[in-house]
Amino acid sequence: ALDRCDYAHSYPSLNKAIEMCENRICRAIVANPRHRALAYVFPEQTEEISGYFERMCFGPGQRVIKNGDEADAFYVTEKGSVSVNMARPEINSDSNRYNMSSLFGHIDFFKEIPYTFSAMTGGDRENILLRMTRKSFNKMIKEKPVLAAAVEKAILKIVLT
Repeated sequence: ALDRCDYAHSYPSLNKAIEMCENRICRAIVANPRHRALAYVFPEQTEEISGYFERMCFGPGQRVIKNGDEADAFYVTEKGSVSVNMARPEINSDSNRYNMSSLFGHIDFFKEIPYTFSAMTGGDRENILLRMTRKSFNKMIKEKPVLAAAVEKAILKIVLT
């Protein structure tokens, strides 16, 4: 927050002060790939939520998730791509490809069931994923329950659209 002294000496008007702050925030989001990936999935919680994600680097063709493993995390792609193969017979077994800012693993994570799919990185270069573990999510619930509820709401909105 700006106090009156800073406002009076730094900015010609309150509107200009607000515009300058918004521009600084937008530049920070664009400059940080983690923020850019999260801004698409969690637009209102980007800054607060980023510290709860772990950044992971994978080469091409590396396994990220194995069907049947404990769903102990969900992911957002920051760079590269991930191929997801569904393991349920009622769903076409074709692979789905997820690119930057895609969310995956969230349904099994929140249902607290084993993963119902396998996921492997794609492409021919480095793939970067942001991972929210159950431990990190539980920490968020403890430290910032309103943020955790907002994250759940954002994910529910994605699932329902």
